[in-house]
Amino acid sequence: MLLTGESDSLSSIGLVREARHLVDANVPMLCLVPRNQFDDVSALRQGANDDFIVKPSSFSELFSILRLFLSNFPGPMPPLEREWGGYRFMMSSNTVEFGGKRVQLRPDEFDLAVELFSNEGCTLGRDLLWTAVWAKAWDGKSRMLDTCVSVLRRALKLPANGWELRAVWGSGYRLDGSSSSQMPAMAPYWSPSPT
Repeated sequence: MLLTGESDSLSSIGLVREARHLVDANVPMLCLVPRNQFDDVSALRQGANDDFIVKPSSFSELFSILRLFLSNFPGPMPPLEREWGGYRFMMSSNTVEFGGKRVQLRPDEFDLAVELFSNEGCTLGRDLLWTAVWAKAWDGKSRMLDTCVSVLRRALKLPANGWELRAVWGSGYRLDGSSSSQMPAMAPYWSPSPT
């Protein structure tokens, strides 16, 4: 189970307690908490399968942490690379390969690209994208999301490769490509052993 802490220690502690109440104690739990809550929340560790860490600052950092955490349990590991319609995303390095080129993206650009490609054909609202990439709500004024979208269009040469990343008025952004590029559903990384 992966949990993300709340905005204050008391709420995070309540979240962890509720999760432990609902889920079997043998289910491994990784809880990501803000640095200022770490001491308070990590005191709730109940077993060898639980771990608490400070929230990572990027998707690639989170991906590396999850791989390390999951290596302690039987079952398949998340892939180091993901591919969508000719674009190969190297999860551990914020790098994208396509058409014989390799492009290094900033962590926020990479995280945004993964979010958009993972949800191909769906309109994603600004608030959702802000929360997914920058872990905070959109303030309604910042143009950082629009700037990152522009960088992705250019750096990944989306239109030239048959992809359209467009703004959806009053909502957010939508990435469309060929339907054959959609990634198949992934199997769960961990499942409890039969009792």
